[in-house]
Order: sequence, then C-alpha cells, then structure tokens
Amino acid sequence: MKLALILISLLLNCSLLAVNIGLNFTNADADKSLLATDSAGVAPHQNWNNMTNATGAQTTANLKNDSGVATTASVSTSFGFTNQNGGGTGSANDKLYRAYGLIKDAESIVVSNIPASITTNSYDVIVYFDLNLGVAARSYAYTINGVTQAGEEDAGFFSGTFKQATGNTVATATQGNYVRFSGLTASTFTLTGAASLGRAPISGIQIVGNTSPPPVIVSFTSSLMFFTPGDSVTLDWTITGATSASIDQGVGNVALTGSTVVTPTTTTTYTLTALNGTTPVTAEVTVILYKGEIHIYLLGGQSNMQGVGRKSKLAASLLDIPEVMLYHSDDVFSTGGANTWMTLRPAGFNSASFGPEIGFGDALRKLCPNKNIAFIKHAFGGSSLEIDWKPGANAADTANWGPKYTKFVSTVNGGINALIAEGYTPVIHGMCWQQGEQDAKDGVSAPESNTSADDYGANLSHLIDRVREQFSAYAAPGGIRFVLGQVLPYAPAGGDVVTRFTGRDLVRQAELNLDENSGNALAKSNTATVPTNSTDHPSHEQESDGYRDTDEVHLNATAQLALGRSMAYKMFNLTPQTFSEWATAQGVTGNAEDDDDNDGDTNSEEFYQGTDPTDASSFLDTDAKIEDVEGTNYLTITIIRDLNALDVSAIAEISEDLIDWNDGIAPVLVESSKVDNLQTIKYRAPWSITDMSHPKAFLRCKIAVE
Repeated sequence: MKLALILISLLLNCSLLAVNIGLNFTNADADKSLLATDSAGVAPHQNWNNMTNATGAQTTANLKNDSGVATTASVSTSFGFTNQNGGGTGSANDKLYRAYGLIKDAESIVVSNIPASITTNSYDVIVYFDLNLGVAARSYAYTINGVTQAGEEDAGFFSGTFKQATGNTVATATQGNYVRFSGLTASTFTLTGAASLGRAPISGIQIVGNTSPPPVIVSFTSSLMFFTPGDSVTLDWTITGATSASIDQGVGNVALTGSTVVTPTTTTTYTLTALNGTTPVTAEVTVILYKGEIHIYLLGGQSNMQGVGRKSKLAASLLDIPEVMLYHSDDVFSTGGANTWMTLRPAGFNSASFGPEIGFGDALRKLCPNKNIAFIKHAFGGSSLEIDWKPGANAADTANWGPKYTKFVSTVNGGINALIAEGYTPVIHGMCWQQGEQDAKDGVSAPESNTSADDYGANLSHLIDRVREQFSAYAAPGGIRFVLGQVLPYAPAGGDVVTRFTGRDLVRQAELNLDENSGNALAKSNTATVPTNSTDHPSHEQESDGYRDTDEVHLNATAQLALGRSMAYKMFNLTPQTFSEWATAQGVTGNAEDDDDNDGDTNSEEFYQGTDPTDASSFLDTDAKIEDVEGTNYLTITIIRDLNALDVSAIAEISEDLIDWNDGIAPVLVESSKVDNLQTIKYRAPWSITDMSHPKAFLRCKIAVE
C-alpha cells in the first residue's frame, strides 16, 4: 500500500475574481479523496498535482496551478506519514492517518511563499477537517500565527461542495467541517493544533485571496459611554470602500454613513460589520449601564492581613457576603481567584483561611445598608514597611517603590479599572493596614536595618501620605481614612514573640501614636488605631485546637473577626456598645422590653435610636408618610439608628390587614444616610398607593436586641 501524500492545486474562481490555493490531504488508495468546487457550484477542478511519498519521509511540495505550472509557494509539514491503519514510519504523535493530517500544539504545517496576487489585499485561510458524516460531533481547534479558531465536526457548511469517493461510488456531502481565519497578509503562515482539544485532523486547507481592498471603517462612536435605564444612545459611523454594512443587536443593515438611536437595557457591545465582496471588517463600541457610586476600601499589610484564620470556624453566613465585592492580588488566595471581582469570601494564605476582611465586611454591610461596597486587598507575609512597602517620594518615583507597594498600586488600579468598565464610579473611603511584624524584628534574622522599629512611625506616616496622594483622583470628599491594627498582641515571657520581635513595643506604640486622638507628635489626621490585646485578639497558640498550636504570632479566627469588626467601627469613628454596657452606663433598671421612662419607647428602642431611656422627653418619632420616590407615590417609613448600638436590629414589616406581616413580601429599602453616629434609614411599601390590587398597607419597624 502506498503511503499518504499531499495534493496541491492553484484554483482560479472566475465568478468571484478571487485567487485560491487548495491543499488537500489524501492517501494513494483514494478511500477518502476529496474534491472541492468553487462557491458557485462549478464542476470540481480535476488537475490536482498528484505527488506521492512511498518512503514515509517528510515532503516539501511546490504549488502548481491547474495547468501544472509550478508556482513559488510551498508547504512543509512537521509530521511524517503512516498508512490508513496507523502503521508505517510515522511516530505515535507524528502521523498522517486515514487521509487526515493530525496535529497538536507541538506540531505544525508551514505554508510559505504565498504569491503577491493573494497577499496584496489580504486573504483568508479555511481549514477543513474530518469529513466523516454520520459520526457524532467532535470539537477541534486550530491556531494560525497565535490566533485560535474552533469548530465542530459535521456542524459547519462549506461554501461549495465536498465529494467523498469510496470505490466507484461518489456521494455528495452537503455538510462540511471547517474553520476560517480572515485578514492574513503575510507570505507565510503556520498552522498548529490546540493542546486543550487533543490531536486535530486536517483534510484540506484553502487559501482565498481577496481581489478588492478591504473596506475602511473611518469611525464608529456612541453618544454615551454610560447610560441609565431609559436613556437613548445614538450610534454614528462612517465607512468607505464597502458594498454593504450592518450592525448587530437587532439593528440590521445600515447605510455606509449614518446614525441610529438605540435604547439598551444592559451593558451592550455593538459590532459594525462592513463588507467589500466577501471581505469583512468590523469595529465595536460598548455602552455601559451606569450602576452608581461604589464605596472602595483598601486592605494592605503582611501575614495577619493576608490571614491564617481557619475558614472552618466561620458561620455559614460569613462564607459568602453578597452585599460586598472583593478583588485581591495573587498573593492572596480565595475560591474565586485573583485579580477578578467576586462576592466577599475568605481570602487568606490559602482558600481555607481568611483575614480581617470577613469581620470588616460583615460590619460594613450592617453599617451601610443600600450602599455599593467593594474591597481591594493585597498583602504578603513577611513583608516589611521599610523595604517591601516603601512608597518612594511621590507617584513618579517608581524606581524607589518597594515590590509590595508596586504590586499594591497595580492591584488597586486593576480593581478600579474593572469597576469603571462595569459601570461604577469608584470612590475610595478608607484603607485598613495590618502590618509591622517584620519591622519589629529590627534586624534579627531579617534584611531590615537595626532601626526599622525606631523608624516605623515615620515610615508609616509617609505611607499614609503617599497612598492618599497616589489615589487622590478617587478619594471620597472627606479623604481616605486610615485604620491601623496593632500587631503582635500576644507576647508570653520567653516565647517566640519576645525572642524574634525585639522591636515589638516600639512598633505597637508607633501605631497608637498615629491615632488622630493620641495627642502625640506623630498623630495623623483622619487616622485611627485598633488597640489589640491577647484576650480579645488571641493567637493560634492560645486556642490549642490542633491547628498551628505553637503559633504565637498569627491571629486565630476569633481574633480576625474581632479585628475586622473593630476596623469597621473605627472607619466610622464609632464607639460601639452592647445593650448591657449601654444600660449600665445609662442607669437602666428594666430589661430590653421595659420602658423605664414611660415615654412609649421600650429600652431596646431607645438603645437603637440613641435616645435617653431615663428622660420621657427624649424620644424620636418614627416618620411614616406618603411621598414621591423616583416619580411614584409610596407609603414610607423612616427610622433613626445609633450606629454605636451593637447586637440590635430593626426589621421593617408590611401588612394589609394588621394580622399577617411580611406575608411573602417585605418593604423595600430606599436609602440610608449618616450624620455622625446617627443613621437615617427609609423603607417604602413594595407597591404604590395607586395599585388597586393592594388597597390597604401598614408599615412598621420592630426593634429587637439580638
């Protein structure tokens, strides 16, 4: 049996005035020989250049035209040949089998010396594969010069007709299988397979030259980049050298120059396609649904910010916090992956650990209802402020940035740009910083200088200034507030902390000194510090549960949650109290449901609203009324909340009969605003006052100590 060979032909499609080169794979027994017609269905070209290679050696073949005249174009293959049963001289990963070339990412077909008559106005390459009708569909992918196209067996349609010859019987195949690469201009291209889909069969290659220059899309613009629901957007375009044009998303065929008005409801990409014969040229514009302002909080530091709190210790409600978004660097790990926006979830040393982000986010979703909130986090264990987080003199002084500060800036910019692309206006309200252990080593087993602890306060003050400068374009009107967490709260005598972190006390004191209320010369405006201690912020060594039981340095799950929540309260300059603490301070004698001053508000309601439980004249009326909300009249209820009140909640409820409350539907949170420690929260009924299917509505808020 003769071995497989390559057949090459130069085709001239007179009906389209296009130049074609056809490269067809077959074997000498012709059990799968393929003949291609042109797209008009003209009889097949019969003058294929029939060359054989009986020894199985690699072949370099010159292309010939229909008259048998050689051209300068050539093709070479990096795979050998075998017979139809897989025998012969080709290796297991390097063979031509049953009339098909089989290639993967490590193998290639190089077509070179493509004549100028084809390359002048660009050309397309069509790769045909596995014309095996009736066989279950399989997907293949091919790559030319770094561009990958995928297709499915027995799913595509060839522009002409394939004919499959078996013995003396010829059957016409109405379905073909191909992928198309458009807009090539070089005289050489390299075709490879795609590793992800395994070895890919090739039964033929066609090179289709364009006889006319491609059209030019001079411009394609939209009147709005961001829109809100109901907005009209005008698309404008100008095209030259085209025979037709169209826009997708339901717009359809359009003139070569013109405009049209669209009313998208979601973020939409419009693609303008211009044609000159069969040559397509495209351009895109994207209009983005505006989603409003989003409050950004940055998180940075080293190991305790990165976090080794055990994820298994978290309640189910803290494993995923949908009210808050998270974006983190690849030095932090989560189940959502790095450098992508996701809902807030544990992000620590690995996907089974977390840092203060969980407690911080849990508190913020309660303190900031109805707000878009997002965290951007970058932290790295063992990194120092003096070297790794060194921020340089200014934003232009990148040569003197430390590697972790460089990555921090890159991560923040990446997160912000992704939010803008999604239709948000990012506003940075604050940053949480948990770092200092490395600098507290003060030169012990570390590359830092022997003054890293002494200089920590000045270095951290400079970092705060630089972060505020670096991201000033996105800063909230009140600036970027910094919240610092004290490091190394646990220091048993003779333990690892005392031995290794000789500058511990200096670093902890510097962090306290930077607090805006410290009275120290280092005090920094709009900066607060969370003091830590070994009781409220235990290390893993203090827990002794079989997980990092000798670790005196890293905070356990309980400590990480407490730290994060405290950072949230400091971010809003709050001094939270439990009901018990408040009742003692206020001299309350009754329980939560009693009314000590007989003003009609229970003690728990006074606690929630921040009024005096011993003064009957100190109360806040709940404000219920009918008002316009975004152009429609609703029944609304407004309540006041003291944000310092811990473990107390108000549940808005609605009823149509004063018997059943929140029966399958609940009031809608309209807005919340904050002045100092008091927050105003407004709810509306879920239906308007003109909705006759709901003729009655009653709103109330139930306050309860949790």
